[in-house]
Amino acid sequence: MSHFLKIGIAAITLLALSACTRTTPLQDAMQDMAQGLKTLARAKQENEREQGLAQFKLALTMAKTMQVKPEDQADYDKGLVEIGDTLAELEAAIQTGDRKVIGEVVKKIKKIKDSYHEKIIDEPQR
Repeated sequence: MSHFLKIGIAAITLLALSACTRTTPLQDAMQDMAQGLKTLARAKQENEREQGLAQFKLALTMAKTMQVKPEDQADYDKGLVEIGDTLAELEAAIQTGDRKVIGEVVKKIKKIKDSYHEKIIDEPQR
């Protein structure tokens, strides 16, 4: 096999792999929400908590602008409203600085997220 053919095959393989790993804006928003919650759950300092909250809120705002399959849109919107309804509770927990309370609210949000993922994606969440 010629050297150029090998390089061509390698290039095509890399392009195919990179196309498979691209995310959608919806996936990006969901991943950013998850990362914000993870930051909040692990934060030891106030600035880390504020950073996690800001990331979570921005991603939630972005997620609210997204469209999913028409048959799933009502559940999707309802889930985001439920998550949004926990923001005041999350912000109050962050103000106390009590990691246990913050962790409990983060778990509550994750439980809401998981229940809607199961409805919309139709897969059990871990």
